[in-house]
Amino acid sequence: MNIKKSSGEAWFDSSENPRKRYFLEKRWNDEGEILGAIMMNPSVADEIQNDPTVDRLIRYAKAKEYVGINVVNIIPFINSKSKEFDRVDIPEVQEIQQTEAIKHMFNHANKIYLGWGKIGHRHLPVLLESEEIRLKFMDQTKKFFATGLSPKDFPYHPLQRNPLLPSLHEDADLKDITEEVRKWVKK
Repeated sequence: MNIKKSSGEAWFDSSENPRKRYFLEKRWNDEGEILGAIMMNPSVADEIQNDPTVDRLIRYAKAKEYVGINVVNIIPFINSKSKEFDRVDIPEVQEIQQTEAIKHMFNHANKIYLGWGKIGHRHLPVLLESEEIRLKFMDQTKKFFATGLSPKDFPYHPLQRNPLLPSLHEDADLKDITEEVRKWVKK
C-alpha cells in the first residue's frame, strides 16, 4: 500500500480570530525543491483549507515536480476584496512577523513566483524600506519568475479574469524577471 502524506503550516496574528496571515506552507513530500510565492494579500487559505490561488500554485508546483509551496504576501491582511487596499497606506507591511515570514520563505524556496498585481506593486516600496528585505531581494534575484509583467511593470496575479492576460497553469512557461526585480529594489 502506498500512502501519500501532505502537511501544512500557517502563521497568523491570532489563533482564535485571525486578521492577518504572514506565511503559508503546503507540502506533499519531505525531500525536494520548494516553490516560493509572493502575492498581494491572503484570502481564506490556511494550513488545511486552500483558496483558488493556492490551488493554482499547488497544481503548477506539482506539475514542475516541486515538493511544496511557501506563500507570503506584501500585505498580511486576510481579505478577499483586494481593491480595498488600493488607496490606503498599510503600515503592517513592515511588521516584524511579516519580515520574519518573508525571510523564512527566502531561506527555504528554490524558486520564487511573483504575482502581486497592481495594488501589491504600489505597496512594494514600503516593504523594501526594510534593509533586511531589500538585501534578501537582491541576494535572491536569480530565483524570481512571473507569468508576465504588465505594461505598468508589475507581475500579473496567477488568476486572470481577462483571457488575453497570462495566467498560471500547469504547463506555463514562466518569465525570468531578474533584471526587473533589481530595478524595483534600487528605486
